[in-house]
Amino acid sequence: VRAFGLYTSCEGTGHMAEYLRDGLNYELFRQNLTRCLDARFLRRVQIMSTISAPALFSITDFLNDVLMLKREYGGLFPAVSLTILRFPSFMSPSVLPVEIKRERQQHLRDWLSANEADPLFHDFELDTVRRLVDYLGEVESPHSQSSELELRQRDFRAFFTQFDARRGLSFEQTFPKNLVDWYLSLPVPDLSVPVEVVSGDASDGYHDVTD
Repeated sequence: VRAFGLYTSCEGTGHMAEYLRDGLNYELFRQNLTRCLDARFLRRVQIMSTISAPALFSITDFLNDVLMLKREYGGLFPAVSLTILRFPSFMSPSVLPVEIKRERQQHLRDWLSANEADPLFHDFELDTVRRLVDYLGEVESPHSQSSELELRQRDFRAFFTQFDARRGLSFEQTFPKNLVDWYLSLPVPDLSVPVEVVSGDASDGYHDVTD
């Protein structure tokens, strides 16, 4: 192979990255990435970062690691873009309480202030960070058909409780204290009680009408 483009995904480092992407070995991921970069036959390396609520606590560490790679291999090796998660809605950054969203918003602003003048970061990369900063201050619901905040927060607790139990992981041991304290303050749902299921179909209401 003379040349090809490499597209991959990550939004954290170390144990946070491995929690967010079950089965990931971050050190192996990074070793394989640098192995490809060392070969010098890549036309492009694009890393796509999906920003869920927990990912807000790992993304700047990952961006710093990306910057280290850029300093060695050049501004587009790798390039990174941040995409704000909307589905499932209980994982969206909008599920977080106002005080945590504001703290994360300021954290991202501080990161931008320290790094936006670095020529190795391109405008299209920084714009995705700026969009996330704006989102945290303006958006309360990830999409028009999402459930109420209280229900989304209930689902957040239910999902990660089951995720930990089934994967042998620990939300409490992975993320910072302010996120963990909020998570533990949420009621643990009684999953034996039937509840109405909110449609997860992103195209719900937009299907073609046929006779």
